[in-house]
Amino acid sequence: MEQLKLHISEEDFHRFQENKLSVKELENLLSHAASCTFCAGRLAESFEKSGLYRAPNNFSEAVLSKTKTMAPVPLLPAFSRKQQFCFYSAKICAAMAIALAVLFTLPDPVPSMKPAISWDVPLPARTEPSLAEKISDALNSAASNVNETMNAFISYHPLKEEQD
Repeated sequence: MEQLKLHISEEDFHRFQENKLSVKELENLLSHAASCTFCAGRLAESFEKSGLYRAPNNFSEAVLSKTKTMAPVPLLPAFSRKQQFCFYSAKICAAMAIALAVLFTLPDPVPSMKPAISWDVPLPARTEPSLAEKISDALNSAASNVNETMNAFISYHPLKEEQD
């Protein structure tokens, strides 16, 4: 197949079907068919004309008769379904218990909020901020830096109003 041709020739289609193209010719033919809808359609039609492998005439009847003679697969017994449900329920309960344990063992994210019930237990004085406070401070600092940068950008590049 030559590079200057606009479409793939019939001879090249026949050589392709007979598997007589060189690697370079095959590469050119397939790349052209991938980019040209006309040649891609012709290539697809050439397969239909040449006839793809067909199933034997009695294939569907043979498959259907074998499926009728097979024994049906029994469903899981009720005892097994109950076991599966109990196991699923146990997993959900374990996940809830872990979530509650994590929720109540994490440090208080807002130390200013006092509970309504006072236990009269003196709390140890905090010497360093908690992890939640550190994260909150870092996010506030980053947000203020972005805010300052955007304000400086807007003051340096004022918005122009549209002129009609």
